[in-house]
Amino acid sequence: MGKNPKEIKREWASNPRRAIFIIDEVREPEPGVGEFVTFCCVCLRADDALRLQTAMDGIRASMPPQSQLRSFKGSVLFGARKSKAHEPVRTIAISALMSTCDVALLVSNRREIASVFAGSAGGITAVAEPGEGQGGRIRGPELLPLLSFLKKTANDLDLGNVQVDVVVDRSAQFGFDPQVRNLADEQFEALEAKTFNTLSDGRDAALICPSAFRLIVCSETEEEFRDLLMLPDVIGYLGRQANSFEGAKERVRGGEQFWMYHPDLSGLRAGLKRNALQVVADRLIQLFLRRDRHD
Repeated sequence: MGKNPKEIKREWASNPRRAIFIIDEVREPEPGVGEFVTFCCVCLRADDALRLQTAMDGIRASMPPQSQLRSFKGSVLFGARKSKAHEPVRTIAISALMSTCDVALLVSNRREIASVFAGSAGGITAVAEPGEGQGGRIRGPELLPLLSFLKKTANDLDLGNVQVDVVVDRSAQFGFDPQVRNLADEQFEALEAKTFNTLSDGRDAALICPSAFRLIVCSETEEEFRDLLMLPDVIGYLGRQANSFEGAKERVRGGEQFWMYHPDLSGLRAGLKRNALQVVADRLIQLFLRRDRHD
């Protein structure tokens, strides 16, 4: 039986400790190399991912119909012009990121990524879950760095021989463009879980990981998983605003093709707590204002 989104969520409910990796990219212009690309991976347990999505489903149900399909970005939730109307979403994002198991970042630039892509025939021979998407060869400039990033993150977390579900959007850079895949723009895909330890010529990859990764590919308007994608976007936005990626970018400027690290989450959580306290303060101010109007 095929795994549609609701079935995957039921699977998560029965496996609450399953690791969920949620992936997004941050792009910043850089003279001479086109742009820096930072892959951001937020690692949650399945029960925390379900808790976030359930809370967001409730918030979306109370929105006007024209607003129910919108996606929430870090700049909207935490930018200088953030709206009080988004306080419930901001609170949920803060709560989810406070319970995050880990955050991993991989930094490179467009020139280095293009060089790796040009020198490799690698990609994924996709096997879709029955009834979901289609098989075929998937290649994209950023796919090979993504696969190595997933394996290194799982090894660093010592996950071992388990299945990891990876939620990604339909990035053309990963090879998931729906037109290239001959799919409808918003079609959901769940690719069969597999390890990525064998090169296209049959040799073992340099980096071996025992975990099997199921890629869950969805658009930002896909109902069941879209709100998970806001978490790495929030991390990317806050990190960019705080210049948190500068040290890794300097490594790449100094000659490293890729630089991966796990940021200290204590600083992130302290910043999120400040945002949470501001949300509470804003609510108290509104309560006093309402009371003054009634006195």
